[in-house]
Amino acid sequence: MRGTYCYLPILPARGGAFRAVSWLSPTARSRLIPMFDIPDPVLGQGETLESHLAKRAKGIHDAWGSSRSVYVDAHNFPPGLLMSSGMHPITYVFELLRAHGSSAIPVTGTEEDREADYFAAIRSIAARERRGACLRLASVDLAERRMLGGAIANVLEKLGIDPQEMDIVLDFRFVGASNIDSLRATAIESLHAISRVGSFRNVVVAGGSVPDVLGKRDHDKVRHEHRVELELFTGIVTTAGGEIPVVYADYGIVSAHYAPPKRAVNVPSRIRYSTSSAHVFHRAHRSEYRELCRQLIASEDFIDRDFSLGDRRIYLCANRIIGPGNPSIWVSTDTNHHLELASDQVWKILTDAGLTARFALPDHRRLPGRHAVPEPAGAWLAGRPPAARGGGL
Repeated sequence: MRGTYCYLPILPARGGAFRAVSWLSPTARSRLIPMFDIPDPVLGQGETLESHLAKRAKGIHDAWGSSRSVYVDAHNFPPGLLMSSGMHPITYVFELLRAHGSSAIPVTGTEEDREADYFAAIRSIAARERRGACLRLASVDLAERRMLGGAIANVLEKLGIDPQEMDIVLDFRFVGASNIDSLRATAIESLHAISRVGSFRNVVVAGGSVPDVLGKRDHDKVRHEHRVELELFTGIVTTAGGEIPVVYADYGIVSAHYAPPKRAVNVPSRIRYSTSSAHVFHRAHRSEYRELCRQLIASEDFIDRDFSLGDRRIYLCANRIIGPGNPSIWVSTDTNHHLELASDQVWKILTDAGLTARFALPDHRRLPGRHAVPEPAGAWLAGRPPAARGGGL
């Protein structure tokens, strides 16, 4: 699967992201492969760990299907967490995904980042599924670049796989406050260190600029945050792309440190809309989502009502053709727009750099048009928002 995607969105394994992915256009779907991050489980009333993880696994499969690979991580699971049977939760998830027919690839970190039981579970999964594994390097790993090669070699040995069977993600997490020159230098040095270890299946550079909190101080305001992660990727492609081919990754429209709330909260109306260079945030009272939609489509930030299904929904809501929906639907709307936009941008960056030949992607000119409405998203156009799949927000 080397070079079969150029964009890897890292998304929480929850209903909003599941719907956003399931409503992608064929063009965007052909360019990306998602990584679904299963958050620290927050169990609802009467819910067990087994039923909670079963929802995640079904949501992943329903959103992405089985024809292409998908990455699955659970790095926020508490140490020592086990199923009632004594099985490790990540093993349980992969057994469910296997039963669904998903082509899932397990994700791990370095020895410093993951516990021994997690490593053992990933080794067993990789041996059984025979799809290799993905190594997700954290910022602390990238800060110790002299030790990076040894840390990667240690993971390869522990998992019993070769570099050609492993994808590597340089995950800088939140980069919104980073100095871009320093960040780019760290990334390029890390990429060189990785290349000295071996030829890996895919190498990905990830980061996110969405802040952890969009609080009351942002109420009734429009806030712009520069998409530093996109600038980082563009700089790498421009300065070292011909030497070190890389894939782009981001966190969509949520924070890189996202964690689901531990209790029920009254979520305000929010729109998190991505432009070519910024994340734009609108926030108001819970009942004012339609007004936020009207503000957005009247602004210079709005691209076009037919750009994505997310944009279509914003336009229809602003014009009172469909109802506002709920916070989970809002996440789907904003995430779907972002994934369509980012997939277009990455492909243009690679095209301008003359690097598209390194990616074995379908010819988008032969794919169905972007405006084709997949089911069940067509229910939007009839004013019937489809039911959430795979859990809540």
